[in-house]
Amino acid sequence: MTTESGSSDAKMLDLSILGVGILSNEELNEGDKVSVQFQLPSIGRSEIKLEGVTAHSTHIRGQQYLIGVEFTDISDYMQSVITEYINYHHRLD
Repeated sequence: MTTESGSSDAKMLDLSILGVGILSNEELNEGDKVSVQFQLPSIGRSEIKLEGVTAHSTHIRGQQYLIGVEFTDISDYMQSVITEYINYHHRLD
């Protein structure tokens, strides 16, 4: 995850074509610009980088925050890649 203040590691908890839920040690404010990078290995895709804004940031405990990022510029192609990934994992459940 990259913000205007720098880069930090985060754990992806949820993914949709609209956005991503992440767990981070960095507190963000609603509306902060965020760039997220992740991989979807089950579909053989290399690193994906998407831009978004913080929709919410909730303190969980200690230095952990649950952050919702809404994608601001996602192509139709990237939407189809994410949809394919989600559908693939729903078939495995």
